Amino acid sequence: MSSSSLRTMLRSIRFSVKCVERLALERCPARRATFGRLYLEIPDRCIVVVDEIHIAGPAMVRRRGRVPVGRALEALAPDPRVRPRFSSTVAVSYNRGILELAVNVVPPAQNGDDFILFCVSLVRRMNAFVPGAPWAEQPNDGVLVCDNAFVHTALVDMILDINGVHRLPLSPDSPDFSAI
Repeated sequence: MSSSSLRTMLRSIRFSVKCVERLALERCPARRATFGRLYLEIPDRCIVVVDEIHIAGPAMVRRRGRVPVGRALEALAPDPRVRPRFSSTVAVSYNRGILELAVNVVPPAQNGDDFILFCVSLVRRMNAFVPGAPWAEQPNDGVLVCDNAFVHTALVDMILDINGVHRLPLSPDSPDFSAI
């Protein structure tokens, strides 16, 4: 693949070469392995994963696709109406499915205040983590796994702590550990 093709692909997913270089420099196999060992110790019934998802409205309708040879492609034509962009936050429990969902139309984009409101509502659906207790005795849905997005502020950490929710920050170079 040529470098210009790579740049074009990166631009289409809103990544720059600098962003990819920064991500490569942040990669730390030791930190990733430590997080992986800790994550695998926690029973699935205790884990709730939260993540933000951004969807460009027109991207939801695909004009092209792949099908097996000999079959016709049933692609939807792009809708001429303007579709809004959405920013959503979802919290998923391995045990009970979706615990909390918040959807915002962009603009305005989701901000720290929206995430605080999301967490205040989410903690009512989670159970308190028991410090020092073995995993076999921990309640379901007591550990929150989240990435390091800018909306995850110290105030959010304080809300989680006050409500007994144990926060496990996702390692920056381990997005594959997120269930979402």
